[in-house]
Amino acid sequence: MSKKISKIWSSKYYTVNVVDGKRKATCNFCRAKTYTDNASKMQDHLLKCEQVDEETKSYFQPSKRFRQSNPNPSLVQQSTASTSAASLDSIPLASSDAAAGESLEEKPETETMQPARKQISVEGFLDRMSQDEQDAINKSFAQWIYAANLPLSVTDNPYFSDFVQKVRPAWKYPSRFQLTNKLLDSEVQDADALKAQAIATANAIVLLSDGWTSVKGKSLINFVAVCDHTPIYLDTVDTKADNHTGAYIAELLKTKINDIGPNKVYALCTDNAANMKLAWSLLKDEFPSLVCFGCAAHGLSLYAKDIAKIPEIKTAACNANMVLKWLKFKHLPHAILNEKCKEIHNRELAIILSVETRWGSVFYSLNRLLQLRNAIEQTVMDLRLRGGQSKVPENIRQFVLDDVFWQDIEAVVHLLRPLAKAILLTEGDNPQPGLICHIFQQMKVYAEEANEHTEHFGRDVQQQLLNIWQNRADFCLSDIHFAANILDPRFRGELLSEEEDIKGMQFIADTASKMTGSVPAADLQTRVFVQLGEFKTMTGAFSHEFKWQAAKTMHPAAWWNTFHSKNPLSKIARKILNVTPTAASAERNWKRHALTQTKLRNRLTEENLQKLVHVSSALTLKKKQNQDLTNRIAELLKNDFDVIHGGEDKTRMDEADAHLLMELMDAGQFDTGDLEMSCDEIEEDVE
Repeated sequence: MSKKISKIWSSKYYTVNVVDGKRKATCNFCRAKTYTDNASKMQDHLLKCEQVDEETKSYFQPSKRFRQSNPNPSLVQQSTASTSAASLDSIPLASSDAAAGESLEEKPETETMQPARKQISVEGFLDRMSQDEQDAINKSFAQWIYAANLPLSVTDNPYFSDFVQKVRPAWKYPSRFQLTNKLLDSEVQDADALKAQAIATANAIVLLSDGWTSVKGKSLINFVAVCDHTPIYLDTVDTKADNHTGAYIAELLKTKINDIGPNKVYALCTDNAANMKLAWSLLKDEFPSLVCFGCAAHGLSLYAKDIAKIPEIKTAACNANMVLKWLKFKHLPHAILNEKCKEIHNRELAIILSVETRWGSVFYSLNRLLQLRNAIEQTVMDLRLRGGQSKVPENIRQFVLDDVFWQDIEAVVHLLRPLAKAILLTEGDNPQPGLICHIFQQMKVYAEEANEHTEHFGRDVQQQLLNIWQNRADFCLSDIHFAANILDPRFRGELLSEEEDIKGMQFIADTASKMTGSVPAADLQTRVFVQLGEFKTMTGAFSHEFKWQAAKTMHPAAWWNTFHSKNPLSKIARKILNVTPTAASAERNWKRHALTQTKLRNRLTEENLQKLVHVSSALTLKKKQNQDLTNRIAELLKNDFDVIHGGEDKTRMDEADAHLLMELMDAGQFDTGDLEMSCDEIEEDVE
């Protein structure tokens, strides 16, 4: 067995150099003492050196090091007993030659006799692990594999085995077979439980659907249920040889709605394709209360593409794309461009090409072109690109050195910038359906004021922009968007046309008539419209200024729940305002598929692919929920009890939050000890 190296040789304490085959160590604290292959003197020096901090001295105290090397007190007692019982004859004697003429008094202090080493049982050197600990580590390891989309064969790598032997030899890490079967099935069960709980506790569910072609060329359709802001992955269907007709898609959606529960599914959001709209009409015959509408982010993306199809704008975008492709795919121009970027921007700026399936990518591509203007101009003038195969094409040179080219790009970027911002607002998981009408109203204003930037294109460009806006507004906006805009406390439907306002009011009335309760439908509608009138005019119960100030920062549904939770109108408002206006969650789910089944992992079976995507989605959601919960509890404890900063004037936690904490602690989901908060203080507030 190789001799264990003392921690005293760590570079944290000494700088070690090998001279003539011997290690010479210099103290890192005082830089004055140097020792040659003598760990004991090096340790004694650290204990005496004035430059050494107390933590280091405490670590190298003999008593502390003995406790660390003997964590089991029983072993120490056993070894002490065995030593005291040992015969003196077992102690080796020094040779007579060495002992002659020497006495203990004449020896230096550092060479005095050391206590005999304690005999330690061999069990103290063994790494042991209980079965429960083994199972817990296997579970955490498997979760890391699934969440990080790593190959299941990672444990077959011999270097991984070497790593485990160095870190924790007792751990019998799972094989690829276990990761593919037992451990994966266990995580699937946990993911199913999380999905069932989210569906069961959701007030209203929005069903999302989107199509995609996998790396194997298979046509897939996935389904996601948004349960109170939380996207839950449901399933992915391989359509095989079936055509994506409206009837076929309607049948798939019908199955998912029945699986969830028709009373739970409030709305359906898909793209705006013709087959989807046919599926909507077929589903409404089966589920009359189902609300169907198109993805707002998808509609805005089509809006941007329509603008890019205007001949003058299309020409400018094509010329720009030609320049970008030459710079990106030609080695020497690309290298020179990076040099110029470092000189101008102190860093390299990547070239961005527009992608057909990426929402708003045309804007980001042209905007990056403007950022690179100076570097590109210097690149095409570089002497290294004057001749040979790397010579700058004449049309590229003309574009780059022409001010009109750059004016066209600036005009297009100005037109697309509001759309790019709008797409960012709508493609998140945070639902704000009332914002969609407001976005289109702003788009109309931009189109009407675009003449300043498009006049050099021609007079009819502005009119084309207004026509495109009208077509896409009719295409994307539905009655639920108008109703959401009316009920959103930031807008209250102020900018809606009279026709849009009537459609929104009618949608609210229809929603009220479908609500079941002790109040007759006619009486409920009357009460709802009375409250709606007060809301729109900011009178009655809605006349308080602080409520409208809060509306600027609060989510619209949370605003209704906070200030008017008992009003009949509040229940309708929360249901409508919690609707997800886009199918972006379903779009993002394809990224998870792409990371799971890559060109290198194309042998994954469809069953295992489904399981891995399901588990990965659930683990991501669970981590986000835990983080949100931790932040929420930390905020409650910090603000309401002020335990972190030691304040004496402690405000009282409200009853609802106190009960929330108690429930979480009872379930074992939160430990107040982490925030120096005792359970007794919380119980006092509950009482």
